[in-house]
Amino acid sequence: MRRNQEVTKAVDSIAGKPVEMIIQGTAVLMRAMGDVANRKRIPDVIYLMTHTQAFARYNIARGTEIVLDANRFGKRPKILLAEKGGAEGYEGALVWGRMLIDAGVYVEDIVPIPGALYKDGTGVERINSFTEAEPVVRWCVKNGVEDLTIVAPGFHIARCFAGFVAVANAIAPHLNVFADVSSGFLWDEDTSHSQGTLLGTPTDFCVTEIARWLSYDQPAKPGDVLAYLDRRDRRVKG
Repeated sequence: MRRNQEVTKAVDSIAGKPVEMIIQGTAVLMRAMGDVANRKRIPDVIYLMTHTQAFARYNIARGTEIVLDANRFGKRPKILLAEKGGAEGYEGALVWGRMLIDAGVYVEDIVPIPGALYKDGTGVERINSFTEAEPVVRWCVKNGVEDLTIVAPGFHIARCFAGFVAVANAIAPHLNVFADVSSGFLWDEDTSHSQGTLLGTPTDFCVTEIARWLSYDQPAKPGDVLAYLDRRDRRVKG
């Protein structure tokens, strides 16, 4: 990990948080990284978190792997994609959908989800983890989905999972949200993240992502996410 300006700011931010919150955040991250063991082998629905080109192929590869494994058992889970991208560099469902089809996913199993874009103070269309979560969760409610698996790189999974849990708690507390982690990238390779505004390595982003998440107000705080995970696991295993 490099102590560049962003990482240093993130470390200082984390250090200023209560110890209990840091421990809870670590617990959420560990549970999210291993969450694939808690869901059934074939998920009902998969959502691929939006990313720039640097990490797109890894999310797509993991989503494809899950779907093709299900297909071998005669199952056809849906893959949901944000319909359009904003200024951050996400290429949209048309581009990602084509990549999924080329990898062997049935076109009928790819579902573009509108509604994730918002306009910032300058009128620029953008997308973030929270604006992605709400239309996806509402689609799941409308279509009677009980289990939703979100796919993201390891450095991003805790924060985006917390966002989805916050939305599910608010509008669909019965929805079982699971995390799944894409991989294959080099953790020490220079790249970009967070709407293309952060430069560094994925290891650096582990720190900046945790710092961003711990700065959130309710309802995405680590203690709330842990409580949700406990309730979800009791439902699934009970």
